[in-house]
Amino acid sequence: MLYVFDGAIDFGDVTLTTGESAFTRSFDHQLTARADSDVVLFAFDVEVHVFRGGMSSGNQKRVG
Repeated sequence: MLYVFDGAIDFGDVTLTTGESAFTRSFDHQLTARADSDVVLFAFDVEVHVFRGGMSSGNQKRVG
């Protein structure tokens, strides 16, 4: 999951701005900053049992 802490980025054909995130299973997409940006990459093991009611399960755009 990519989370834009501050700024704006293009991830493939999707634009993410401050406070938005995108979940993807592949990184075949080009990542381009539209402005100075702080971006956090979270790596998850999608095969394990997890609690999905937290903050990272909400404000997402699905990419690829």
